[in-house]
Amino acid sequence: MATVAVNVDPFQKAIDHLETEQVKITNFTNFWKDLSNHISSLERTLQQKSETLDSKVRTLDSTTKETLESLATREESLPSKESDATDRVEKLKQAALSDIEEHSGDVPRDADVAKSLRFLCRKMDASSLWRFLIARRKDLATIRAELQPAIGEAVDPASLILHALEDFVFKRGDKVGLSDQRWACGLLLRTLSTEGGVATSVKERAWSLAQSWKEKIDGSADGGLASNAAEVQMFLQLLVAYKLVDKLKIDYLKKLVVEFASRRDMPKLAITLGLKEKMGDIIEELVKNGKEIDAIYFIHEADLVGKFAPVPLLKAYLKSTRKNANGATKSGSPDDSSEINALKAMIKCIEDHKLEAEFSPESLKKRVTQLEKAKADKKKFSGPPKAQNKRSRVSGGGVGSASFPPAKAGRHANAYPSSTWRDQTLPAHQPSAAYVSAYSGYDYPYLPESTTGGSRSPAAMSQRSYPFMPEEVPTSRAAAVAASPYVSASASYSGYDYTSVLPSYQGSTYLR
Repeated sequence: MATVAVNVDPFQKAIDHLETEQVKITNFTNFWKDLSNHISSLERTLQQKSETLDSKVRTLDSTTKETLESLATREESLPSKESDATDRVEKLKQAALSDIEEHSGDVPRDADVAKSLRFLCRKMDASSLWRFLIARRKDLATIRAELQPAIGEAVDPASLILHALEDFVFKRGDKVGLSDQRWACGLLLRTLSTEGGVATSVKERAWSLAQSWKEKIDGSADGGLASNAAEVQMFLQLLVAYKLVDKLKIDYLKKLVVEFASRRDMPKLAITLGLKEKMGDIIEELVKNGKEIDAIYFIHEADLVGKFAPVPLLKAYLKSTRKNANGATKSGSPDDSSEINALKAMIKCIEDHKLEAEFSPESLKKRVTQLEKAKADKKKFSGPPKAQNKRSRVSGGGVGSASFPPAKAGRHANAYPSSTWRDQTLPAHQPSAAYVSAYSGYDYPYLPESTTGGSRSPAAMSQRSYPFMPEEVPTSRAAAVAASPYVSASASYSGYDYTSVLPSYQGSTYLR
């Protein structure tokens, strides 16, 4: 039987062709599905954007309507406000002229502080005003109570205070009495209320002053003012008071806040400068630079306790203090004052923020008492002190100098009067001749310059941050004393039991 040969090539080619077409149809189907989904997504997005736009348009219409109604109301009230302002200015003018005529243009010698302040403010005599504040600084409580009402009786309070600041920035002479003038101008600046706005001409003068002041702070014009924390704070308060914050870059303001974070008012000032969104970065930078105590004040001011736990920062600060104290003792040049200031800064921070339940300050207080007693004993047996021509400066960079974390010295003594005043019994000192001559008919004692400047953080303290290691704390007081007995203020921390002040904390880092 003969075999019939069948040619399968045509069938194979047909099958291959069908498979190729099937793949194409599948790919096209998938592509169509993707395209349909994309178009559907675009439609949904456009719908959402359209609804959002409609909502914004409705909100804008409502806001525009309210604004127009407010403008109409303000326009209707302008004549009465203008009349009231004119009457007020006329009354102030007549009162000022009456005072000047009655007292021949000079401050009445028999007048009290309140009357004298009102007289000078009515007269718009800024130069005499800040000199009078310095001369009568012994009446600080009365000045604080009467200054703001007196400023309110000036025809233009913003211009009056700005003139005093211009005297301070442009007409400063030698360094004699400079800190007194700085204090007086700072006090005037903090009493200024610009809720009603600032005249355009006054604002332009303020911006011109701010530009010149900025150059001096940067060190390009006056060489070294950048180190004066009180003056930097005044500069920032000027920007806030005269609404000039938006004229400077936010990074520049942040840099000044971080550099001078030890000022007591700086956390609140940072918020008013519009740095609330940057507070997290500021706190992290302070911790990185070893300024844990400063960071805790910023944390509470910005309400970021949930993000940055204060207790681990206190532990890190304490460990750094112990390490530096031990290092200073080994090097043979212990610095008891810096150690005491660091511990007092911790105690003050704990008490300010009610952290006693989490971090007991009792052992810190005992340590401070021991150091102060040992320091007093050391002075008692060291003989009479030698005269010094210059005040010693702890820089941390000299041979054998101890470097401690920054301490908040200014938080204990009122180093620079802030908006939250505290009545204190202040010592007096001999006034400068420049101010006595202006008020020769009075006996006006001064206050020492130490009450007007300063910082919460001693210069000698290091800017390093050391994480707290609980296992490094002595397990018992007896073992610690046996290993290194406490003899004097220069003794090592290893002889002191900190276990009672360091509560256990889960986690190896102080940032949460």
